[in-house]
Amino acid sequence: MASLTTSPNNPPNKEAQVLQATLIVPVLNAQAWLPALLPCLAQLVNSGGYQCLILDSASTDATKVLCQAYPQLEFLSIQRSEFDHGGTRNLALAQAKAEVLVYLSQDALPTPESVQLLVSRLQSQPQLAAAYGRQLPNAKAQPFGAHLRAFNYPPQSYISSPTTLKERGIKAAFLSNAFCAYNKEALNAVGQFPDNTIIGEDFIVGAKFLAAGYSLAYVAEATAIHSHDYTPLEELKRYFDIGCMHRQEAWIFTNLARPEKAGRQYVISECRWLIRQGKAFKIPESVLRTLLKWLGYKLGKHSHRLPKKLNKAFSMNKNWWNK
Repeated sequence: MASLTTSPNNPPNKEAQVLQATLIVPVLNAQAWLPALLPCLAQLVNSGGYQCLILDSASTDATKVLCQAYPQLEFLSIQRSEFDHGGTRNLALAQAKAEVLVYLSQDALPTPESVQLLVSRLQSQPQLAAAYGRQLPNAKAQPFGAHLRAFNYPPQSYISSPTTLKERGIKAAFLSNAFCAYNKEALNAVGQFPDNTIIGEDFIVGAKFLAAGYSLAYVAEATAIHSHDYTPLEELKRYFDIGCMHRQEAWIFTNLARPEKAGRQYVISECRWLIRQGKAFKIPESVLRTLLKWLGYKLGKHSHRLPKKLNKAFSMNKNWWNK
């Protein structure tokens, strides 16, 4: 079990009123993003309605110094070897004082108003276990990263529920901890985030919510800037980890459709996107990326048959294989 260390320079906040939400941000060597993110977090805490927990995995850059310039934010530390996608988020959950938890990634940049909108949507609809916002590509995003955001985060809001599983397929359980609010009571009711998962702790808990009868909301009006430009090789590694997670959590697909249909829809969408953007010349690269994703996914599904050394080579989350 990982242990938390609270920085003595960051004493817990005094609650001036009932908290609207606890903000939880796992970080690791985050100095490139924190100058933009920390003022947003501090503004919310200064409003009196928010607690903020920054959970650091032994950063070696200026992350701690930057965070400690904002004493209203609580800075917690764990050893890097103790980090776990689900378990670390559960550690922070145990320190949260509010009944709504907003998880952010260190490289996501919402506005305070978008955070408040996400929280209010969750509070106003008791059947919701979680609500996540729309992620927009950053200004320098490459075409493949920009399309991924357009495909996963459309401009229309919607609700996924146990009655919409056939309609939405595997995407019914989609959540994103880059910018997602959870009802703490519902999260505890389904056993919190899964421990020792290589990737996709948000997707797994989304499937648990649906299986337990809860609904999930996508709130397109609540936005955050967040995107990645993966290389083709990184795509293979990412999908290797997804395949590994899907094998470990095979129960999910007793209620949800298999991912192949969503994969086909994505490939068609990406080609159309590239044509509309005047980048049809990148379609061969799109085909290469698709083949590498497929290969990575299939290898991940059979990772239990591969030697550990190969699994580490194929994986994006190499430290997970040391556990």
